[in-house]
Amino acid sequence: MNKKSKLVLILLLLVVTLPAGIVAFAAIGEETQSPTSQQIYESTEKVVIPRETLERIKAFDPAGYERHLADYKQTIVELRISHKLQAKIEDLLEEGYSLTEILVGYEFLSLNFGTIEQLQELLDKKQDGDAWANLFVAYHRDHPPFSPRSFDSGLLEQLMNAPLLNADDIMIADRISFVTGKAVEEIFESRKAGTPWHEITSEAGILFGDDKLPRVQVTNDQLQKLQNQTGWTDDRITAAIVTAHQAGQEPEKVVEKLKRGTREEAILAEAYETKHR
Repeated sequence: MNKKSKLVLILLLLVVTLPAGIVAFAAIGEETQSPTSQQIYESTEKVVIPRETLERIKAFDPAGYERHLADYKQTIVELRISHKLQAKIEDLLEEGYSLTEILVGYEFLSLNFGTIEQLQELLDKKQDGDAWANLFVAYHRDHPPFSPRSFDSGLLEQLMNAPLLNADDIMIADRISFVTGKAVEEIFESRKAGTPWHEITSEAGILFGDDKLPRVQVTNDQLQKLQNQTGWTDDRITAAIVTAHQAGQEPEKVVEKLKRGTREEAILAEAYETKHR
């Protein structure tokens, strides 16, 4: 084995062939909660919202109060937002940012292992009049894309043989290390001690709240159909399907937008603004 072994980490584009001809691409109340809690809610019925936050949501849009509240609770559950990060959101509401804009920015950053500090930066720029599509483009421009590290072969073998670690764990730890600058070995120690990833990311202020990488399933027939329609490479079609998954739209619809020259960031911005409007 080479001294250095490259662990190929293509987040949201990891290909695994399944038996049935499927290809899977790894594609994210009224009581006050403790601001240090890393726990998450498993259902909207259990989500607790402080009274003062409810009042702020109602004051922002009295006619749309029930809709905004339901959306907020659903987003907390869908994105696995910890009690600690929920408290950070509610601090932003107290500072005068709109719930709609907070959730749009949060959803985008959760895809990119963005941080709560970056969310406030985006919100400030949005208040200055920038469009979300432009802000998403600027974010991708200003933040270098994740670059997987070359793990020492001995460390990689040790990690792969650890009982509590799997390939997702290695990729998530590498991504957290990339964002925080913390040594990946230190991050692994927390995970090997049994701490869930959503607690580790929440403690670091990272908005990715899942304990595994997201997956989206695509059939070979679907790939072939889109390739015949576009003439695109498999990689480009795969990227379009991942964008569709992130936007909650049909791949064919997203492909048509991309063919017309619409940027991926604009597709996501439109989807999230519609979702949280």
